[in-house]
Amino acid sequence: MSDNNYMEDICLITPENMSHFTPFLLSNARVLIGAGEPVVGLGYVKDDTACAAVCGYVVGQHFEIISFYVAPDFRRQGIGRALLDALVEMTAPFAGMISVDLVISAEEHEVLCEMLEKYGFSRVLDAGRSVYGTTIGKLLDSGLFMRDYGDDLLPSFSEVDDNILADAQRQAQKMGLPIPEKGFLSPTVDKKSSIIYTQSDGLKAYIAIEKTGDGSLLVSGVANCMNTPTYLMKALHDAVMRAMDIYPDETRVLMQTINDTSKKLLDTVGVETEELGRHFELVIKKTKAGDAK
Repeated sequence: MSDNNYMEDICLITPENMSHFTPFLLSNARVLIGAGEPVVGLGYVKDDTACAAVCGYVVGQHFEIISFYVAPDFRRQGIGRALLDALVEMTAPFAGMISVDLVISAEEHEVLCEMLEKYGFSRVLDAGRSVYGTTIGKLLDSGLFMRDYGDDLLPSFSEVDDNILADAQRQAQKMGLPIPEKGFLSPTVDKKSSIIYTQSDGLKAYIAIEKTGDGSLLVSGVANCMNTPTYLMKALHDAVMRAMDIYPDETRVLMQTINDTSKKLLDTVGVETEELGRHFELVIKKTKAGDAK
């Protein structure tokens, strides 16, 4: 464990004090904390200066870290380890594991990977968690736009009532389809570029897109209930069309191959991609008294 003096400098991040830690939180973490969502955010203050933060939430028996940053001038001083110690202690009663998913896009992420491994996290190779990156521009030049899907675009999330989205989410969950971890109505979902197609008899297809902390777009939910590839390709085509009106061509688009549908979609599009994902896990061990080790 870290020096107890470090632990005294750690505080909970709330909507009221979040402004002090904004430089150290990814935008999705800021949105969730600001909206009062059930997330855990811990900040570190040294000599009255906020210098680090970690944030995440519980999914099942796991605690997933979605944001973790220590200011460069305060690194290699045990601050990151102290935050992890506090996080383990706080989550031990209700989580058996802490996990981190990273998209390697900068040298700082490689530094974080090294730090996690030194702490005791293990990198897990899981094809179901593979993350591939491309750009809006590359998608526009791919096979996705070699076919005419018509001028009429499928509705975006922003164009349908929230009740329809909530009902579609219930249908998706009942069918075991992938959706954003906080649901279709999460503040991190980009409702203007996410696509949904429903008919009177229920949900047919959707492409759910979330905005990440570094400005990328993450395709976090893909489903086709009609067993016809054309509708899914149409949905992705229309999502890219809507995104191109909002974001520059160099905007990065990330897709996690979370099921056969998303993998087949990626293969069918034939776009140039790069594997970027890293997944780390830490099993929380407990003593007989129930304290985390």
